[in-house]
Amino acid sequence: MKTRVEEGCPRHDLTHGLTYGLAFVLLLAALLCFFGPAFIRGDFYFSRDLTSYHYPMKSMIRQVVERGGFPYWNPAQGGGEPMAANPAYEMFYPPQWLIFVGPFYLGYRLHILLHVLLAAAGMFLLLRQLALQPWSCLAGALAFALGGPYLSLIRLLPFLFSVTWIPWIFYFFDRYRGDRRARWFAGTALALAMQALIGEPIIAGETWLLMVAFAFWRGASGERRKLLYRALLLIVLANGVAAVQLIPGADHARDSVRSRGFSWSMVSTWSLHPARPLEMCFPALFRHLGSGNGETMLGSMYPDGDPFVQDWYCGVLIILGASALAFRMRRSGTLLGAPIVVALYVISIGRYTPLLRWLYDAGFFHWLRYTEKFWLPVSVIVIGCGAMALDRLLLGDRPLRKTLITLNLVWLVAAGLILATHGTDRTYGWQQLIGRGVALLVMLVVLSPSYASKTPEARLSSRSLTAARDDTVRDGRENGGWILRRLRMLVAPALVLFFFVDCAYLQKELLPTMPREFFSPPPADRQLPVSRDYRLFHQADWEWDKGSPRATAYFVEDDTFFWSYRNGEFPRQPWAWGHFVALQQDIDGTALIPSADLLRSMFAVRDRGRGDWAEVFMAMSNAGYRAVLRPFIDESARVNGDLRKASPVDFVPTARYPRYYFADQIVSIANRDEFVSKLTSAEWSRRVAFVSIPAFVPAPGRVVSILGTDSSSLLNVICQGHSYLVISITPHKYWKARVDGQEVPLHVTNVGYQGLELSSGNHRLELRYRNPLIAVGGIVSLLALAAVFLAGRKLV
Repeated sequence: MKTRVEEGCPRHDLTHGLTYGLAFVLLLAALLCFFGPAFIRGDFYFSRDLTSYHYPMKSMIRQVVERGGFPYWNPAQGGGEPMAANPAYEMFYPPQWLIFVGPFYLGYRLHILLHVLLAAAGMFLLLRQLALQPWSCLAGALAFALGGPYLSLIRLLPFLFSVTWIPWIFYFFDRYRGDRRARWFAGTALALAMQALIGEPIIAGETWLLMVAFAFWRGASGERRKLLYRALLLIVLANGVAAVQLIPGADHARDSVRSRGFSWSMVSTWSLHPARPLEMCFPALFRHLGSGNGETMLGSMYPDGDPFVQDWYCGVLIILGASALAFRMRRSGTLLGAPIVVALYVISIGRYTPLLRWLYDAGFFHWLRYTEKFWLPVSVIVIGCGAMALDRLLLGDRPLRKTLITLNLVWLVAAGLILATHGTDRTYGWQQLIGRGVALLVMLVVLSPSYASKTPEARLSSRSLTAARDDTVRDGRENGGWILRRLRMLVAPALVLFFFVDCAYLQKELLPTMPREFFSPPPADRQLPVSRDYRLFHQADWEWDKGSPRATAYFVEDDTFFWSYRNGEFPRQPWAWGHFVALQQDIDGTALIPSADLLRSMFAVRDRGRGDWAEVFMAMSNAGYRAVLRPFIDESARVNGDLRKASPVDFVPTARYPRYYFADQIVSIANRDEFVSKLTSAEWSRRVAFVSIPAFVPAPGRVVSILGTDSSSLLNVICQGHSYLVISITPHKYWKARVDGQEVPLHVTNVGYQGLELSSGNHRLELRYRNPLIAVGGIVSLLALAAVFLAGRKLV
């Protein structure tokens, strides 16, 4: 087995080592310049799911943990939902534990920015492992961490986290390929496990596919089969390490809305438009070009909302370098990569080909959303190839330089045609397209010719990079004077600086910030007491979701949209400030089926014309406050048209409906449809219980005391006969009830809650939620972790 020094890697050279260190320091400095100002000021990113989903969810995780006990159950969503078992909460993902550091707002920002640092460092190390020069490693790391695809994912955290680990996986895997030590085997398995713990199956599956391709590309002909087998072993062991999340997560998926599958509309909506890969060449191309109907071309491509990935641009130098490398190289890696890229493209464009519909009808893609994400690994491949092309250019690959200049000219012509045939706004035009193309062309033509050696392309293999560098220096001494030698020294830094400036605009485009004030409770929150004894019935949110003109008036302007969302505490925003929300809409399809059925039932009762539908469901759902819309005209006048200061809703106190109450009517139903029918056809008491057991006349009862945590309760009750206690908590198979020490059955009540029968007398009732699969998964994870280190030692 040859070492890296024997392979001719220049990193053993002290000067080269110092240069790598300098390049890495510059990488950190670039990240600090990019992300530091907003972090220091206290501003932070808010777009899309960050405000509506991730910030309140992470806040609730911290609140549940700080209240003590293991976070089995989230009491804030509707009648409650599993927390630790649901991969969306990422409870077992170690980097997320930063949210417990310091004040929540600090930990929340740190756990996101840590991944940017991890992504950049991982790509830098991977490219260094592939024997690229320091400046090429720096350019590739910047392209990965500051390029459009990765920055777009900051608003979609599970995908950001999952993509972050891709370069680390391949770095450790390639180290293990060349040096069969246990630490590299373990590193690969743990990086794969980190990705698996996030619970994003598509990106994980694509990573496994690319590992197979990588094994064929990097492995010698005699070792490819063995390397492939070990890659498969690593994947199996990594999933074993992640079993603490995967086993309960799979079980939860069977009990959640996802088990029913998504509609075709949901599956196909976020398909990659076939033309959008052009954004890899032209930044924000479709965001700034008009479609002729008053919209941007991007708006016409995605009439139902924003694309999954806002921008695919990774720098013109990267995409042209990757293209030039593909033209010049005839290695097996290129031949293997091409069909993978084509296959991922066909799947990612989704509804634009019959394939997705065929797969959906066959039952394979019922659970899939965001087919655009299939294109994400391609962006990683392109960045890696672009960095390799830059490396070959700096080492004096003259044929590659000529190809790159030719492609740059083609790019300039295409940019000119785009500008000539489509209307553009001021932020897009000569500065965004032609300017960067001309600047790159000048560098390639003026600075590179004397820098490039006449060494044949074959000399530029990974085993002769030192010779290539030495020949380049010798050519400079023979062919150029003092000025040219100094110009050659500027080539690499100039190209890296060009890339940084080239992509700097993406931060403003993709990551607008809000001041610290935005991440604090809005003024209207003072109307709501912080208490776990009641839930908020957010009627205003349902009006907005159904397109009510009264509600949508607050959300017309893009620059105030999220202020209205925050100020009105639209779900899940109340979680962030310690409030629970009744009958909450399911954003990600992970709600338990009874919760979804109860919400559908409420909408059905409302749509059938029952006037007091809200009061009926508030009584069932432990509501204590009701969020109602303020008239837009009055509120707009109050704040002089500045909707950032508007309070779209009032939180009106209602009759405080209890979470535990004794039913005074029992109505037997067979299913949800009968529940809706009976609610709309007759008047019922506010303490009615619709159940699947035979009806009876319940005796009165009284709750004397309640002690509880998020996943357990202890009640003392008094019953005057055969009674029925309604428990406004979502039913799930892991809720257990014990009355006076004896386990008793729980019955689904009012479709989305539960209850139990009690006999006459005083009783001590214990309710407890524990998911045993978490412990099972934890044991499997520990065993798999031990197997990782054992296998790493055995397979040296």
